[in-house]
Amino acid sequence: MRRIEFALGCCFMLTGGLSMAAEEIKADVGFGYVDEDFHSNSGGTGFNPRGFFVTAGWLAPSGMMIRLDSTFSQAQTGGIANFGPGLEPVQDESDFRRVAISVGFMFNRRGLVRPIVHGGVARLRLTDKFTGAFSGISETIIDSNDTVLNLGAGVEIGQDHHNLLLDVTFDPSYRVPSPFFGGDVEFDLTEAHVAYIYRF
Repeated sequence: MRRIEFALGCCFMLTGGLSMAAEEIKADVGFGYVDEDFHSNSGGTGFNPRGFFVTAGWLAPSGMMIRLDSTFSQAQTGGIANFGPGLEPVQDESDFRRVAISVGFMFNRRGLVRPIVHGGVARLRLTDKFTGAFSGISETIIDSNDTVLNLGAGVEIGQDHHNLLLDVTFDPSYRVPSPFFGGDVEFDLTEAHVAYIYRF
């Protein structure tokens, strides 16, 4: 918890510093595609949701930056379960939401290709439910929230207003409590982002 408080403190300190030079700050908004990989550290299996995300950022003349990201993704698999009448095919649907704030630094700020490194905190929510193909019965087996640290690196390509962002983030030690698994399951989450960024 102290690591998360420290990261948030750094974000607020940087925000205050940037606001002092607001006339020089450039803001941006963007949207794109995200491919996520949940790797289990608890002996189970992971899953691979895909979806989209939206982002907003602020860039100072020094290269320091703040970025907000919100991710919406989903994964579906098939299986067999018993909701009472007997075994039947089921659809397993996972919905994942992620909101993250990070601070970072952009190198070669005036160049065509600009490397980026960043870190911060992410709030994650995962829901997972089974739906019977014959009975139509649905049962939610996971409804979990957690806050974790995140690290990332990427590259921004473009000039003036129109830019392409390629970025990879890593959220370690994401814990999902679920009676279905007999206790906590720990995941490492890796996200690959491809986005269009418009900078004002």
